[in-house]
Amino acid sequence: MSQEMNDPASWRMMYDSADPSAIPDSAPMVAGYVRPSRYAWSSGDFARFAGRPHVHITVAGAEPDAALASVVDVDDPGGFSPAQARRFIREREAFRPGSASVYVDKNRLDEVTAACEGLTYWLWLAWWLGRPPTAAEVAELEASLPQGVRLAAWQHTTTPGYDISSVIDPRWHSK
Repeated sequence: MSQEMNDPASWRMMYDSADPSAIPDSAPMVAGYVRPSRYAWSSGDFARFAGRPHVHITVAGAEPDAALASVVDVDDPGGFSPAQARRFIREREAFRPGSASVYVDKNRLDEVTAACEGLTYWLWLAWWLGRPPTAAEVAELEASLPQGVRLAAWQHTTTPGYDISSVIDPRWHSK
């Protein structure tokens, strides 16, 4: 773990929601859904957060679209399967190398890492602590991840309108 990743003060906060209007205007980083999701954000929804990093999530459809989104959602009911995540990672890597990410709840993490064995990808973990993780918790989690899996973000808090994640790795969606 780099010194910056070990310092919670350097982590960025990211907000995501099925209702982009619920996210505070001051959000430093946002994640939103792309079509064909019923939660898809419009270009205007993303434009509201101009000049800040945007993360695009695919959560619905026959197959995840690796050209529209960098994140495949394996968490939500009706979300993608671990096998679909594997296909998504390969397709995303062919489209834009180094950008494939999997969003998954802690309870399905082992399923995803088994299905995606041997691949390199970012991990956005949902583990509801109700607070940002500590540097020690991040280090412990990272030590348990298979080779090639990089912890990008940790979703830890939910509110009535949006969820909050700590973006641990400064390289993930840095622009």
